[in-house]
Formats: sequence, C-alpha cells, structure tokens
Amino acid sequence: MSERKITTEEQYQRALEWLVKKAQEIEHPLLDEQKRQELMQKYDYVTEKVLEYKREQSAKRTCQNN
Repeated sequence: MSERKITTEEQYQRALEWLVKKAQEIEHPLLDEQKRQELMQKYDYVTEKVLEYKREQSAKRTCQNN
C-alpha cells in the first residue's frame, strides 16, 4: 500500500466515516473470508493513519499550550 498521511481535519473526518462503513461490511455474514481479510488489512491501515493524525494534533496542541 502506498504511504499516505492524513493532513487535514476534513481528511480525518472522511477516514472516520470510511472506517464506520467498512466495519459494517467486515461484519456482514455473507462476505467471503478472502475479501474480509483484504478489507481488514485496509481497515487496519486507515486506523493507524487516523491514530497518527490524532497523536500529531495532540502534540501540536501541547506545544502551543506551553
């Protein structure tokens, strides 16, 4: 997967919406196992990018407050 980064609040919000939608798809009982695994890899990747963005935003706020 190409290295991408969330850099704006809008991208962050879209990523959260994507995660909610894909979580529902992952839980669907008729989704075949191969597609579930592929989707889980993408889901985990986007989750990590969301967490990175939140950590960076938190660090920026901490620096601004000091």
